[in-house]
Amino acid sequence: MTIPQLTAVLTRRRYPRFAVLLLSLLCATQTRGDQDFIVGVTPHTLEDGGPLAKPLQLYDLGNEWDSQPNDIEAYVRRVKDSAARLRRNEPLAKILAGAIGSDALAQGVAEQLIKAGLLDSVDGLSLRPFVACRTALGVYTPESWIRWLDQLNKRITLQAGHPVPLYLTAMGWPSSQDNCGVSENTQAAFLARSFLLARSRPNIKGMWWYELADDNAPQRPHHLGLLHSDLSEKPAYAVLKVIAPLMTRYRYSADPNPNLTPGRNNLYLMDFTTDDDHVLAAWAIGQARQIRLETRNDVQGPVQLIDTRQPRRGRFDSDSHWVCQEHRCTAVITLSEFPQIISLGKPSWLFTR
Repeated sequence: MTIPQLTAVLTRRRYPRFAVLLLSLLCATQTRGDQDFIVGVTPHTLEDGGPLAKPLQLYDLGNEWDSQPNDIEAYVRRVKDSAARLRRNEPLAKILAGAIGSDALAQGVAEQLIKAGLLDSVDGLSLRPFVACRTALGVYTPESWIRWLDQLNKRITLQAGHPVPLYLTAMGWPSSQDNCGVSENTQAAFLARSFLLARSRPNIKGMWWYELADDNAPQRPHHLGLLHSDLSEKPAYAVLKVIAPLMTRYRYSADPNPNLTPGRNNLYLMDFTTDDDHVLAAWAIGQARQIRLETRNDVQGPVQLIDTRQPRRGRFDSDSHWVCQEHRCTAVITLSEFPQIISLGKPSWLFTR
């Protein structure tokens, strides 16, 4: 599988009239239909061209809010002009704008852009919601990160008066030994959990992990990559490869049972289906614990699953077995901080502890 990426070109190279804006061509994998979700990876160099996945006709008219603060209304005017020119050249393109980082998000830049009319010209907001090292936000894990994003989404929706498509065009955790970093194994677990949580939010239409390979340049964050700087793989690389099909081919279904709300009792249970397959993504925060699965589907033998702690095994027969009686089958599974993607056969299931 080719890891999808994001590439960007400085506007003066190919679109000289888009002066001052960074035009990014987003490349990734996606499905079709109402349940589209895009999965991608950002390389650490922004180059014109390169061996990337097929472009999606999805563009990001970005801005460096932290290092080059610009007047909100002036930026919105430039986006309006650039988007109009781009649509004339590529009428089927989807156009994003913002590229708003965590600090700017905390300062209300997204709401200011919406108030200034940004959404009149574009199809969605691009966000870069990094939380590593941002202790003031009180956000450290994927679970606290998604709660922070939920609050942000409420503010954006309130300002816009309707749900706004959000594209997380750069997100990740560093694998480093400093105060901002986590171990490489924890980075892999965080990747799986953050993608699964993002996929469960209907307003979030895609997420790009930052970055493909570690960049040791002094002006950049270190150790965020799926690969080391010598291009050897970290655990997170294989995790993204194994969960990408789930993100792009399966539909997320929120269960109406309040006992199954993700996060209740520090258990995260998320239901994904296709027309002919049904899986449960499940993990536990804190100590490992056992859960009992119950399904009405006709399943027999060992429970099949993908364990993101061992992603290269793919879907395999676990040591747990289904026990069936009177059209119901149960099995006991041990959960940890690494999500498991558990096969439940055809869609239709019930879960109890």
